[in-house]
Amino acid sequence: MRIKGLSTEGKQNLLALARLGIQTELTGRPLDSADYQTSLSNELWGCFVTLHEDGELRGCIGEIEPTAPLETLLVRMAQAAAFSDPRFEKVTERELEQIKIEISLLSSPEPVEGNNNEDKIAVLRPFVDGVILEVNQRRATFLPQVWDQLKDPSSFISALCQKAALPRDYWQTEDITLFTYQALHFEE
Repeated sequence: MRIKGLSTEGKQNLLALARLGIQTELTGRPLDSADYQTSLSNELWGCFVTLHEDGELRGCIGEIEPTAPLETLLVRMAQAAAFSDPRFEKVTERELEQIKIEISLLSSPEPVEGNNNEDKIAVLRPFVDGVILEVNQRRATFLPQVWDQLKDPSSFISALCQKAALPRDYWQTEDITLFTYQALHFEE
């Protein structure tokens, strides 16, 4: 995915803005984002913010379909990853300096075509594609970085089924809908 106009400085500004968003929530101070503007600040991008502490996942929240300009969505997702991920306790002020922030900017999802689930899975590009699985009202996604842990496409889709609260082998007997997207991710 090519994002024009996002320099190394722009990436650093977005990472600093995400950290500032968490800090302002912790301290109650107002957010002044004027020093963190980038060429993408007012554009619409899907965005995930992932937090790591000592190399372990500490929170991850995002929106695939953007609902606000990037600057606003990024702050909202950083705060949600720190304080609203149901898998973790809220981040504390003391803990924040140990946390590393990762941002993923997402392209628009595209449907995966195929005559059957095997055909759909065969066109997935490990380490390139993020994948969205939809079945009825259930939806789950894995960012492209998840291929690092689940290198085999069948295992990847099985884990995605489980994340969507379906049996791991659901895709082997029932029709699934897949979408792919790409991500530009960068971290502190």
